[in-house]
Amino acid sequence: MDLINPANIEAIITDVDGTLLLPNSTLSEETISVVRNVIERYPNLHFFFATGKNQEATTHLRDTLFPGSIRQGIPGVFMNGGLSFGGSGELLHSVQLPVAVSLENFEFAEKLGLVLCFYSLGRVLSTRHSNFTEFHLHQELKEPLVEIVEPHTLKRMIETGEFVVYKLIYCCDENQDISIGTEGSDEESTAENVSKKCDKNIWYLKKMLETKLVSKAGVDFKITSALSFVLEVLPIGSGKKDAISKVLENINCNSKNVLAFGDGEN
Repeated sequence: MDLINPANIEAIITDVDGTLLLPNSTLSEETISVVRNVIERYPNLHFFFATGKNQEATTHLRDTLFPGSIRQGIPGVFMNGGLSFGGSGELLHSVQLPVAVSLENFEFAEKLGLVLCFYSLGRVLSTRHSNFTEFHLHQELKEPLVEIVEPHTLKRMIETGEFVVYKLIYCCDENQDISIGTEGSDEESTAENVSKKCDKNIWYLKKMLETKLVSKAGVDFKITSALSFVLEVLPIGSGKKDAISKVLENINCNSKNVLAFGDGEN
């Protein structure tokens, strides 16, 4: 495959977690310097994110990398391709999680007492509070603060379309052992033990979802895991590739003249 001629590059697209950011979810000074220098040197170059994050979770990154820019004027792909925005900040395309899928997962999580977060544009709802969602999702990953609502209220909001769901995230709870459906042991809560328990919980949860829900008639969704301690449920038909294509068409960029960066399943 021929390498792209640097002079022909029209856009740079990057994943965020695990690619643009350090393991502690921050930008390195080197990354900030490189991106700013590239934007300054090539003012007509498009630089945007293609991420599983909510759009609001990248505001601080855009403010840091593009100081003085009009945020609404930066295109981007969010929710793993569930939402894509054009060069003027307009919504180009969205792929919603079917109501049946949201409700099936809602019932599944409630039955097992799992922490399940429902993502919409600018909002995240759940029926359970956890230190994980407070600290990691909100404080570290900068996702919107999870709003806790009563189960019957959330179910009604989903059923009526009052709350449109684009993706779901099952969060690891180190105090629960999903493999046997009981509370965890009194094993010392070291970082290593918590990590091992989360990995095991996520593995068992993925298997349970595949056998109990994915095989159900009329309930179609895909499961992915960008981070070891969360499991994401996405609508069939969503994906970064198609969403990026729509953005590139909107900003008149040739896909052959694009640099893209990503890790894992990207």
